[in-house]
Amino acid sequence: MGVTRTQAGQLRAEVALIGPDGVRHAATAIGQSTPLMDYRIVGDAALKALQAAVGPDVHLELQGVKPVRAFDANIAIVAVIVRVNGGEPRRLVGCHLATDDDPLRSTVVAILGATNRVLGNRIATR
Repeated sequence: MGVTRTQAGQLRAEVALIGPDGVRHAATAIGQSTPLMDYRIVGDAALKALQAAVGPDVHLELQGVKPVRAFDANIAIVAVIVRVNGGEPRRLVGCHLATDDDPLRSTVVAILGATNRVLGNRIATR
């Protein structure tokens, strides 16, 4: 994952995922940088990369990202909507402890954690 900020206050986030077959799936998201929107922009890039990895028969939507302070730690919490083969939408939730040196990375890990059970085998068997 990499992020860059422009002079105009934009954040550009790139997330790359490498599948079990060694194929790299990368995606970029850009938006106006604010402390809360930065998490959303990184989350959008992560979902785009994950979408590329799982294929078009799975629809992914980032419902929300929220950094919270709990139990003397910073935590990224995400909610993702997943619809497989046009079926019923499933709401998945994930979280990850944020590190002080890279709190935005926790958004990516939380998304992967939320979607792992539903999409993990699908990716591995593609």
